[in-house]
Amino acid sequence: MPFPVLLEALMSETIFLLIRESGIRMPRATGTAVTIVDTLVMGDAAVNDGIISVPTGLSRPCRDSPA
Repeated sequence: MPFPVLLEALMSETIFLLIRESGIRMPRATGTAVTIVDTLVMGDAAVNDGIISVPTGLSRPCRDSPA
């Protein structure tokens, strides 16, 4: 059973910010690739392990998409 929605959102926000920060501190091409791959792998693992629900996992990328 996944965590409560608020806790899911806070955990995914924290993990996403850590991944984004690591991508910023790496060289440009490598940082972009690492950020994309890490986000996909971590999101898939979190959903498969039942840590977060699918709607929470899918909502994160939508909020940061460029307008």
